[in-house]
Amino acid sequence: MMLGMELAGGEGHQPDAWPRAARQDYGMFDRTDVLVRHPHDDGVWLGCVGSLARVAEVGIDAVVSLCRLGTSDVPGVAAVDHARFWVVDSPKYEDNAHAAFVLRDAAAAVERFRSEGKTVLLHCVRAESRTPAVAALYGAQVAGITPLEALEDVRRVLPGASPNGLFLRLLREGETAAEPDLYGATTGVPKNVRTYW
Repeated sequence: MMLGMELAGGEGHQPDAWPRAARQDYGMFDRTDVLVRHPHDDGVWLGCVGSLARVAEVGIDAVVSLCRLGTSDVPGVAAVDHARFWVVDSPKYEDNAHAAFVLRDAAAAVERFRSEGKTVLLHCVRAESRTPAVAALYGAQVAGITPLEALEDVRRVLPGASPNGLFLRLLREGETAAEPDLYGATTGVPKNVRTYW
């Protein structure tokens, strides 16, 4: 996967840059250490990227990541217990190809780890947009409520939760299984999908 990302990026092998760097630097962000329990499942923790340092302390044995990470940013969790989803926190559909599918898939990863009896950390950089959106989808599934109702519960434990406009729209349309047509009248390939022919 790393080689594919480097080839697609066109910048060649860069050992000190993502995706090969040992650590992804999020030092420019504040409030990256939030860690709270999911309101519908106390076996799921919602957190920021800084909470990765606490996985052993809290007893987390599976991680669902929604942001870029370095190769050594998740200590103490087996690779098989770490699901990575590259979700861009952007309200533009073209920045996240098949956003509804990816968010649902991330929620399904949390559900799968929980079905295996694992304690799960669901996180992004600051737990403001991506994490609450996926947490709402997961909460809706386990509590039998709508994603928007689940989001209100998530906001009680994460008061800063504010999914971007795209993610909020997907939560509103969360009762449908089909991928929403967020292109409207536009056509073309989303920016995060590269094609070569």
